[in-house]
Amino acid sequence: MENVPTRPRIILVAQTLDYRQVARETLTTEDVFLEIGCAGGECTTLLAKDGFKGLALDHTPDLVARAAERVAHYPQITVAELDARDIAELQRLCPRPTVILVDIGGTEALDKVASLLRLLFKSFRPRLYIVKSRELALLADMIQEVHLPDRPPAISPLEMREVQHQLIDLSHSSVINDRLFALKRLRSYLEKKEVLERVQQMTADESNSVRRLAQHTLRHYETSDEPN
Repeated sequence: MENVPTRPRIILVAQTLDYRQVARETLTTEDVFLEIGCAGGECTTLLAKDGFKGLALDHTPDLVARAAERVAHYPQITVAELDARDIAELQRLCPRPTVILVDIGGTEALDKVASLLRLLFKSFRPRLYIVKSRELALLADMIQEVHLPDRPPAISPLEMREVQHQLIDLSHSSVINDRLFALKRLRSYLEKKEVLERVQQMTADESNSVRRLAQHTLRHYETSDEPN
């Protein structure tokens, strides 16, 4: 699909039925969708039956297996077991989605939803996001006035950024599990100065878990770097 807008349209819903209905009504046959949080494949199956094509993913093996079984007869649908924070792998499997559906749990905490959305905004250029989040929908309903900044938005899309830069961004998340996820993967890029500096900073993280992992990572790196 050509002429994808710089700023995508975003549709927020709070209920599962609305999420599925909006998805079926707004996708076109030209779209390639990326569904994050497909669970057992209920929405994926509806989209498959409607003839839409795309990638559905979840990080829970049992749910992924169930979803894959449900859409096994639809060759235009791919189901993958993947953590959506693994942007490099996500871009490899679905480099140019035109619609991104996000359902990581309708009652998931706002900071976790916002953290994932920020990561997606910086990594993809779809024409549309469909997001199921009760907290975010309620917050949006209360907003009556918005003043946009004069400068370009901080979360403008930065497609195909290097993996270590994506991970460094994620390591600043307010969500502890996001920082842990990023730190575990940053260990593969410690030879890069900016990565090593970020891991060193994380030894002073407010989370005990993050601090311990950062300290362990540095000790292991320094030990392995010593001459025999």
